[in-house]
Amino acid sequence: MEKSSIVDLVARWLGSGSGAERHPNHHLPPYTVSRPGTVRVKRRFVPLWVEKRWRKRGNSYFGYYRTKYGAYEGRIVYRYAGNFSFYIKNLPDCLWNHSHRECFMHKGGQNYEVHFARKGKTIDDGILAIERILTEAHEIED
Repeated sequence: MEKSSIVDLVARWLGSGSGAERHPNHHLPPYTVSRPGTVRVKRRFVPLWVEKRWRKRGNSYFGYYRTKYGAYEGRIVYRYAGNFSFYIKNLPDCLWNHSHRECFMHKGGQNYEVHFARKGKTIDDGILAIERILTEAHEIED
């Protein structure tokens, strides 16, 4: 059998069309050949909550809101159709003087629910927003 380059193999796998085709086995990563001699590999999308090592159990996610100043234990609960409730434990002292302090509602013990004026579209949006607020609070304090 003749040895083939990876470009030849991918080109044969795709067929000879415009280069935007996908293999019928859609669970395999899509590849495109934009011009002869090049192969473009599309990155697989990995949700931020997975990259940041949040764990999913039932309808809840458990993990940490991470900043360069520390990590804060959190929980996220899926309510319905893209609606999530975000919680954080042990608010840092610097948040007490931050303009978004009122967005953190005490729920008993060391637990706080985070209220958003505008809800994000994904769980990742909420994680990023909370981490941004925590970072801002620390930087204002310094």
